[in-house]
Amino acid sequence: MHIQFLHDIKDPDTGELLYHKGQRVHRMTAVCATYLDRKVAVEIKPARRGTSAWFDQRMEQSKQITVLDTQDVNPCVVGTEWGVKDASDSGFRCVTVIKKVGAETTFFSAPPADAPKSIIQRFNDLSNSTGSTAAADLDAAKRQQAEYNERLKDIPRW
Repeated sequence: MHIQFLHDIKDPDTGELLYHKGQRVHRMTAVCATYLDRKVAVEIKPARRGTSAWFDQRMEQSKQITVLDTQDVNPCVVGTEWGVKDASDSGFRCVTVIKKVGAETTFFSAPPADAPKSIIQRFNDLSNSTGSTAAADLDAAKRQQAEYNERLKDIPRW
């Protein structure tokens, strides 16, 4: 809820100025209700979304933010996790770089600019390897089956 103070608000114990007259703040509804009940503040209704007044209010709010608040941070995000999957494991049939930030996972066909050097090196190692591909595996399986069928021809059957 957004409110605007009608008077200066001081801490009753220390006398420290908490809010000055005319200051606009955004607080939880329960906190604002206390100020509204004491008639030291009035509620500011937001402008209709999409109007120029709404845009001006949003710009004013953006200017008020000088430091990130600890409550604005997702506590579940511990950092960025990186990984590389081989072409046979990735499901994309190519070497894939994986970047995970919080609950968001992004797949890249090449290392992005912010990838660590170890990830770039691992990607290059897997990309330049002469390991088998799906086509080579299929050819080998066909050749094995043909050899098996040839051996079965010579076995006497009853």
